[in-house]
Amino acid sequence: MKKGNISSAPVKKVKKDYFTGPVTLREISGITKPNEHDMYHVIFKKLARTKLHYHTGGQLLIVTKGNGSLVLYNKTEKTKL
Repeated sequence: MKKGNISSAPVKKVKKDYFTGPVTLREISGITKPNEHDMYHVIFKKLARTKLHYHTGGQLLIVTKGNGSLVLYNKTEKTKL
């Protein structure tokens, strides 16, 4: 992994399907060149939230400031009988 400066990472357009409120999303994958996953630096302004969603793979969250909550749930598939 390469060393980089987060403030020089490009700002990406935030998908409205995932966030509500003012959010700044910087893609730092282009700087660090990870092998397996994209990496983002996300700043949530006052009243900003993520919408409930799921990931098919894992997710690593590193919180550096503020308060928040994390909801864990299992997505189940409906089967027809």
